[in-house]
Amino acid sequence: MKKYLLGVTALLMAVGLSAYTAPPKKKIVDLYWFVVKPGYGMLSGFSNTMVDFHSKADVVPTGVCMVWPWTYKCVIGFDPADVDKVNNKLLPGSYFPVAIGEKRPTF
Repeated sequence: MKKYLLGVTALLMAVGLSAYTAPPKKKIVDLYWFVVKPGYGMLSGFSNTMVDFHSKADVVPTGVCMVWPWTYKCVIGFDPADVDKVNNKLLPGSYFPVAIGEKRPTF
């Protein structure tokens, strides 16, 4: 009976302590950041004709749209799978950004 009680206690402690372990860190992926052309800031899906390439980085570019108040999309980030890496353009079709950076007052 003592072995059984010690086994159950050890199991409960293992489950309880596992709740305090840190989750594995995700690898930060460099996104391809684009500036939205005027007139397209209110949309959710974008094609190559609606954006201009800005940079490739794992952080949001700043200082691109310096006007306040910010309402409409100005800088958006796309997954590398959505981008033609040779020409730094979106592949044909419509894509949804995985990150939204700076905004601007006009769409």
